[in-house]
Amino acid sequence: MALRLSAYAARDLLLVEAGYLSYREYLLSDTWWDIRAAVLDARYYCETCESRASQVHHVVYNHENLFGNTNHPSLVALCRRCHRWLEFSRSKKGTIEDAAHKLCWKLLRLKAPVRAKEILKAAGLTFNAKRYACPRADILKPPVKGNPSSRKSKARKPSKRVKSKKC
Repeated sequence: MALRLSAYAARDLLLVEAGYLSYREYLLSDTWWDIRAAVLDARYYCETCESRASQVHHVVYNHENLFGNTNHPSLVALCRRCHRWLEFSRSKKGTIEDAAHKLCWKLLRLKAPVRAKEILKAAGLTFNAKRYACPRADILKPPVKGNPSSRKSKARKPSKRVKSKKC
């Protein structure tokens, strides 16, 4: 029986193999500060609220994004407030999968489905529409076979406008 490690334990193993004693030591290293600076230079604004980004979130931990690929889609520029919202739920640290789903939910609300798809693909996840009720979750679903698009077009009914009375 194979033992499955949590995402954080797997991250820690990668860091130990690279010579770091802890994640904290990695965050203080020149490697991380160079990656962080490159991501924040490329994406100056928080990807969820559009305020100034000050932190970088790993959607998934792998050798590629921990040690140098700053264009990796799993590196997300965030402000401090949004990063805290993403990482914690009721003052408890959540799982990486929960954070990825929350991030995609927020991006869909901001009408950024392409970025949400990139993040899900990088994390190896599929969007769980029941978990985070989102009106735009249909964008992430693959098209149904035999149907040219996954969305049905509906003719809009003209809205009835009530004329306001002038005083």
